[in-house]
Amino acid sequence: EMEPGPQDPLTPYEAESLVESLECLPLEEVGTKKWLRQHQRIERLNAHAHRQAKQGTDEYVVDHLTTLGKIPVVIHSVLTIELWKAKVLPLVKEHVAKLSALRSYVPIYHEASCINLLECCMFHRTSCEAAEDSVIDLMDYCYRKLVYLVSVPNRDLYTQVLEIGRAHV
Repeated sequence: EMEPGPQDPLTPYEAESLVESLECLPLEEVGTKKWLRQHQRIERLNAHAHRQAKQGTDEYVVDHLTTLGKIPVVIHSVLTIELWKAKVLPLVKEHVAKLSALRSYVPIYHEASCINLLECCMFHRTSCEAAEDSVIDLMDYCYRKLVYLVSVPNRDLYTQVLEIGRAHV
């Protein structure tokens, strides 16, 4: 049976169940079926949270993430994938290039999905408070990204994107 896509709307009950299922997965799990399932859940929650923010409707996705204490889990997911990209991806890049473009792109895209979802959450003070100590890790992460952006010339950032795209053709 097909998993619902990110565009499929979520009822408050479904959203709560998806949020409830989120857990901190270790680095070794990146790319496994379990990890991919969680990635799909984050995708759906992210798409729905943005839809709710845009429409100004009841933001129950963000509320569930906040009240169920799952914001640190999403932050953990961002940091795990950042570490995976830095330490594991260089070792498996050749192998991964032989796989389908989609499969090799998912872990890289996952980081954006998590950050995107956190962007919706961190707009709210209650979510920032619910992030507890992990908010410091998130600030460190943002700092590392800013340092990277300022230290790498634009033309290099652009060619990296092109090369990643070309490696998957």
